[in-house]
Formats: sequence, C-alpha cells, structure tokens
Amino acid sequence: MRRPVVTIHYRQKDSKAYQAVIMTEDTFEIGSEKENDLVLESKMVEKQHAIIYENITKTRIYYQLVNYGKVNPIQYFNQQTQKYEYLRYKEAVELDGRDAFYIGDYKIITSVKRS
Repeated sequence: MRRPVVTIHYRQKDSKAYQAVIMTEDTFEIGSEKENDLVLESKMVEKQHAIIYENITKTRIYYQLVNYGKVNPIQYFNQQTQKYEYLRYKEAVELDGRDAFYIGDYKIITSVKRS
C-alpha cells in the first residue's frame, strides 16, 4: 500500500494567496507554538489547536483531523450537509479527498491524493 500525499493549503482571512506544506510524517500538529508542524500566528489559535494523523488498516490508509481547540473550536465544512460545523473538543473527522476548515482566522484546505 502506497502512502497518499497530503497537502495542507492555508491562508489568513485577509489574504488571497494560499501557502502550502506537505505532510511528511504520520502526525501533523497545528497551533500557535513554534514546535508545531504548521505555526499559525494569531490570538485566535491555541498552542496546540489540531492534529492530523494517519491511520493504517489492513485495507486502507486514511487521515483524521482532531480538534484540540477549547476556546475557538475548528469549523469543519461537512460535505454531506454543505455547512460549516464546529467540532467538539477532541472530536475527530475523517479527511477524504479535499476538505476545508477554519482554525481561528485561518482557512485551511487539505487534499489527499492517492496514487
């Protein structure tokens, strides 16, 4: 089984241009502290706000986004309802293909490309 390529595109609310980073490890931490893989400099972003992690089963590899924001929870775009929804503390959602969410005043879009 080949590992998919996960790209994280992000931009601050007032910016039009996205920046991108590729997830190279099995976990990817997002927050305001410098130890995170993606550092978002905003008072609305907590020290460790979210983690994306890889799950491997016998039949597939998939990724989950977990909310660790207590004050400003992640707003995740639910593709089934076509609405943004808040994730509760430690709530996880599976990322599939192309997903969008907000952490504070940052919009983040993930893309999972399977080869």
